[in-house]
Amino acid sequence: MFKPLTRLWERILGAMAKRPVTNFFILLIILFGIIALGHYLRTPKTTTESALPEAKETTLFDVATDTAFVTVPAKVKKESVVTIVALTPGVVSNILTSPGRSVSAGQTLLTLTNDYQSGSASIQKRLSAESARLTEELAKIDKDITRLEEKRAKNDDNLTKTETSIALERLEKDRATRKSSLEQSALSTQLSNISDAVLKPKTYTSGVVQSIRVRRGDLVSPGQVLATLSTPNGATTLEAFLDPKVARLFDARNEATITIGTETLSLLPTYFSQSENENGLFPVLFTLSPETANKITNGEYLKIALPLHHSEETLTLVPIDAIFQDEKTTSVLVLKDGKAVAQTVTLGNLYGSFAEITSGVSEEDRIILSRAIIVGDSVSAK
Repeated sequence: MFKPLTRLWERILGAMAKRPVTNFFILLIILFGIIALGHYLRTPKTTTESALPEAKETTLFDVATDTAFVTVPAKVKKESVVTIVALTPGVVSNILTSPGRSVSAGQTLLTLTNDYQSGSASIQKRLSAESARLTEELAKIDKDITRLEEKRAKNDDNLTKTETSIALERLEKDRATRKSSLEQSALSTQLSNISDAVLKPKTYTSGVVQSIRVRRGDLVSPGQVLATLSTPNGATTLEAFLDPKVARLFDARNEATITIGTETLSLLPTYFSQSENENGLFPVLFTLSPETANKITNGEYLKIALPLHHSEETLTLVPIDAIFQDEKTTSVLVLKDGKAVAQTVTLGNLYGSFAEITSGVSEEDRIILSRAIIVGDSVSAK
């Protein structure tokens, strides 16, 4: 089996012995060829085409269609809510009702004391008793005067005219003294009753108690809210005040948005004043549905986003986050042919989180909002 191979090998060696130099170079070439072939086979194939950069996704602000908003605080006003406040300083001595109870007009809700109940009630009783005693004495004096005058007119008296006159004059003085004391007592009683009424806050309308804002033993001051009541009729509104700069751009034709918890509501204004108030502000009102009103409290402040429109002097409003500034220029990045391109702009007034652009942007531009994008990046809209 191996004889043919042996004879072939012997022939090769014999040929190489005849031409050793030539055969050496031939073998060397064959060796380098084998090495090159092995290297080629081991090297992985690579693509000759360079990979294209991946486009970065970002949010865009479309100048022609997107709306700018400014956020302002708005106060909740429930016309169906009656607030009971303290008219005098004092300490809460007793609470006579609780939330959820119905009350009628004139009913006392709680009581206050300004002297830790040191005896004002007993003093008032004594004043009333003193008034009754003075009234009885005054009636008795009036009877004595009438009797003496009748006797003097009939000359049916053992006293002389001078003595009768002196007696009548004395009775008149006593009557005047008693009457003055009675008037002062009545005035003191009236003042005591007024003070007592101030210390016993009452409701002037019927309704349902919503809340009791104080506890027994609390020290209250004039104007402090003691309790709130809800009445059957009334509306709930949001009231915001705009400075002239914002009022000039406020778009009452578009819906504003408010967020209550996890719920976002859109609503149109029910009133927008065209003239400023005494504080130089423009009021705007939004009426809320009863379902929404039940989720908020009277006097609470909510944030409301108001839509703005382009004025004649303003080309557009863009988010402040889209504006880049350095010592020399102010610019924004716009999307052109899939690339981020810088455009120099001129700024005007600020409106919350939006800035006025007076030049450098056209209505066809789509402004890049992400600050992670730089000039030249490939960009696609989210």
